[in-house]
Amino acid sequence: SHQYISHEISVPMNVNFQDKFHSITFKWTENNIEMYLDTNNEPFFSEGKDSAPFNNANYPFNNQFYLILNVASGGNFDSNQLDPTKYCNDKECSNLVDPDKGRLVIDYIEVKSID
Repeated sequence: SHQYISHEISVPMNVNFQDKFHSITFKWTENNIEMYLDTNNEPFFSEGKDSAPFNNANYPFNNQFYLILNVASGGNFDSNQLDPTKYCNDKECSNLVDPDKGRLVIDYIEVKSID
């Protein structure tokens, strides 16, 4: 009975997420959850309780749930444009000179009320 939602952010190939930290803002209200990247005013992700796949009955965000933050890559979704040598090939990222360049590094998580 568990559900998951995945979403991707498409950015130009010249944008490098490894150059600096980025902020992701979650705006969670009674009827909607939105996600923003850095200072963008438009969400890159927005799901409401009336939108598919929820259709009001299965809206999980007003109940206890887990939020998983991860980086997932692989396959040929990008027509093999990404260089696989820039990704970790083991949990230590031993194939990279700077292992943090291949990891999802979370500096901090801050929670604020919008009330």
